[in-house]
Amino acid sequence: INDLDQTILRRAYYAVSKAAHPDKGGSKEEFAELAQAYKILVEELLILENLRKRHEKNPCMRFSSVSSCLWAYFSGGTLSWGDVRRSCEE
Repeated sequence: INDLDQTILRRAYYAVSKAAHPDKGGSKEEFAELAQAYKILVEELLILENLRKRHEKNPCMRFSSVSSCLWAYFSGGTLSWGDVRRSCEE
């Protein structure tokens, strides 16, 4: 997820919304639904971006539980003890 994804989404929305606009022959209901769908997609992109950023800060987030994170540490994985401690604190 990056600025390019948001730019593509915004351009697609504007292209479709011009045709669906009530002043251009579209219905108010369709235009409102389109605006709502765009809002939801933008929010989802932001959520995904926040999750990506959290994952970069905390390598243990890729594990489903603290126990699997500990297993990766003690089985010779690339995690440090600090990584494990931070994942348990969050």
